[in-house]
Amino acid sequence: MTFNKDFLDSMVLSRNSASLALAFFCIVLTTVAPGLIVECISQPSPGSNRIAHPTPENVPDPDTLAHFIAEGDTFSTDLEMQRLARWLHSATPVDTIGMSEGPRHYMFGEIVDAKVNSAGEIFVLDGEHRELFVYSETGEYQLTLGGPGEGPNEFAYPQGLYIDARDQIYVADRKPKVSVFARDNDSYSLASTIPLEFSPESVCVSNSILFVAGPWPTEDSNPIHTFSTTSGDYTGSIGQSYRSADPAVRLQLSDGIVSCVPDGNNLLYMYHDFPIILGYQVNGSYSWASSIEDYYGFEIIEIPSETTPWISSRPRGDTFDMVENIVPVQGSAMIVQVLRTIIDRPSETRKRQIRTYLMDSASGKGIDLGWSLPKIHALAPDFLIASTLDGFPRVVKYSLAPLSP
Repeated sequence: MTFNKDFLDSMVLSRNSASLALAFFCIVLTTVAPGLIVECISQPSPGSNRIAHPTPENVPDPDTLAHFIAEGDTFSTDLEMQRLARWLHSATPVDTIGMSEGPRHYMFGEIVDAKVNSAGEIFVLDGEHRELFVYSETGEYQLTLGGPGEGPNEFAYPQGLYIDARDQIYVADRKPKVSVFARDNDSYSLASTIPLEFSPESVCVSNSILFVAGPWPTEDSNPIHTFSTTSGDYTGSIGQSYRSADPAVRLQLSDGIVSCVPDGNNLLYMYHDFPIILGYQVNGSYSWASSIEDYYGFEIIEIPSETTPWISSRPRGDTFDMVENIVPVQGSAMIVQVLRTIIDRPSETRKRQIRTYLMDSASGKGIDLGWSLPKIHALAPDFLIASTLDGFPRVVKYSLAPLSP
């Protein structure tokens, strides 16, 4: 079951009446401005101690949302969005990095992320090998950074990758820390290690500020944490976590992805379990919230406990969606991608598709780019880097046509 703005309007009216207690609990998300409804599930039977999330107090006012991005939204009057959409749709595969059998640096285990620096070098973070592989612009292997372990220059559970405007490389490790690598003559070396008190999910840099997303028990009202890129010192936290009296639930449902916008002024944040996109300024000020329609969310149920509650998150049917990634494009434009999985019964085979949306981070408006684009990790002026699991893990380089004026 999916929802649109009319349905959300009706739920906002009904939450103020007794009908809400008689019929449904709806999955929603609260941010510093209210969010959206993802799915509805039947209310637990009387006497049940189950809690459906998000809870009724989190039901938002839909009028506060900047935009509902629905299938077929093209904003034909927005010339800049259409120009970027045509540019992205010009992507043509030209090269592949990876093989089913061969050297370790070409036989990937799990492609966590991939990025490109100003020289066109391609960096691939492998979560299974726990290494960062570096390739030339044409895909030739150059060197390996990191390795399995918990010491300096080692990765325990690498989770996020970012390359800043100075070509410094940031690797977020759930162990937890952020390792920073810098150019050292013809190679790269570990420049610093930023210890953390929480497990990071994603990282990005803007205006000499390192933004790290992740659940931090002592800072659980803010899902995004800031650090100085020069000293590594913690400087504050921004955002708003999910409302729950239980800290474990609050932390789990607030988890998400942060991405820095190329214009240097804004950030995007998207929770893992809900199709809501949040816009912030780099100083932490809230800007807007938008949502994705036609999203097949999960049933999320909490079983209270005297110790730690148990959270059940499961698909409602044969089709379910998950937030996949957020990728900077240029200026204020960003890509948001959702992974859809369709289970074929009774064979249990799974078909996976990527749906791509193009967002304007200044306004919160977005357009639907459809299902044809791959899972994109990074963009350069004339190519993009994507990954695929079709057959075996590999990175694919796509050429892009010249961006029209």
